[in-house]
Amino acid sequence: MKIALISDIHGNHVALTAVLNDIERRQPDTLICLGDVATIGPQPKEVITTLQTLDCIFIQGNHDAAVLQPERSADYNIHHTLQANLEWTISKLDLQDIAFLATFRPTYELNLGEDKTLFCFHATPQNNTDIIIHTTPIETVDKYLQGSHADIMAGGHTHIQMLRKHHNSLLINPGSVGNSFVEPPPEELPTLSPWAEYAIIEYQNGIISIHFHRLPMDIKAVHDAVRASQMPNAEWWLAQG
Repeated sequence: MKIALISDIHGNHVALTAVLNDIERRQPDTLICLGDVATIGPQPKEVITTLQTLDCIFIQGNHDAAVLQPERSADYNIHHTLQANLEWTISKLDLQDIAFLATFRPTYELNLGEDKTLFCFHATPQNNTDIIIHTTPIETVDKYLQGSHADIMAGGHTHIQMLRKHHNSLLINPGSVGNSFVEPPPEELPTLSPWAEYAIIEYQNGIISIHFHRLPMDIKAVHDAVRASQMPNAEWWLAQG
């Protein structure tokens, strides 16, 4: 059993294309997207169009929920500096795109075989806004994972790759396809890394293997897409590199 995990594409079709091409040559059995697909980046429509062609399980992230309910954006922790971007993203999508986002599920459990399970969510099993990073206290993680049990628990949201043992479970974050952070989530708009990230989980003969992948992003192509989009927050994107 081989599972590819992608997350936090955030409207970056340049990065998504690179990651999907790399995943294709690794031939996973299952592809799972942990959410936050369209907002922030310059190519929301292109990303959603591509995602709709995939045989993939989709988890709803906080940004996906905010596209569906923009009046509740504060509840989904959309930073005030990204409000204009949220509205711009929605303006680029049609009813079919919105209906596609509405099919995303809150969690997903997969049987890996031999009674081993993978449990997927966006931030935590309880909601799509909590944050788990490598320094989150054990007691806090216990609270966030209360009532959920699996051999591997996978979430995104923080835009930081992570592998952490928690009691008898492995916690994995594949990082961000299109918007990976240099440092853990800050209060203001972060500095981005030049990488497109994802992860592969393999389970065979009782052995669990987890592989993190970081692909160099075509920064020029991303900047060209930003300039062509006339999106809000373009200056922030163009300052990355």
